[in-house]
Amino acid sequence: EEPSPAQVVWKLLKLKQNQQATFDAIRSTLCKIGFEPFQDEVLSYMSLFDPKGLRKISFKDFDSICRANFDPFADGESLKTLFNVFDQSKKGKIRPEDIMEIGAEYGESITPEEAEEMVKSFDKNKDGLIDIKEFSTILDNP
Repeated sequence: EEPSPAQVVWKLLKLKQNQQATFDAIRSTLCKIGFEPFQDEVLSYMSLFDPKGLRKISFKDFDSICRANFDPFADGESLKTLFNVFDQSKKGKIRPEDIMEIGAEYGESITPEEAEEMVKSFDKNKDGLIDIKEFSTILDNP
C-alpha cells in the first residue's frame, strides 16, 4: 500500500506521528516534493486545526486534511514525483551525492560515508545506486 501524503511529509520532516509539524516546514516540504500548487489550499485547511494560532499541526489532523480534501498522490505518480526530487542528476538513479545534496537543502549534514551507507541499505542489485524499484522500499522500511 502506498503511503498517505501525510506519511510522506512526516517522513521527510523526520517526525514521529506523535510530533507536530510547523506550517512553514510543511509548506517547504510540499514545495520540495513538487506540490507547490496545493500548498495554499492545505495551509488554509490547516489553520482550521490551529485555533490558538501556534502554526503547528498534529499528524492526525494533517492526515485527515490530506485524506478528505487533498490527495496529490491519488494519480499514482507520487512515488515517481518523490523519486525525481532525490534524483538530482535526472538519470533515473539516486547517487550518494544526491542524498548529500537533499540533506543539505534540509539543513542536514550528511557525510559521504553516511550517504554511501544509506544507498547500500536499499541497493538490492548492488550497482551503488538506488533505482525507482529500490526506492519504493524506502517508505516501507522506516
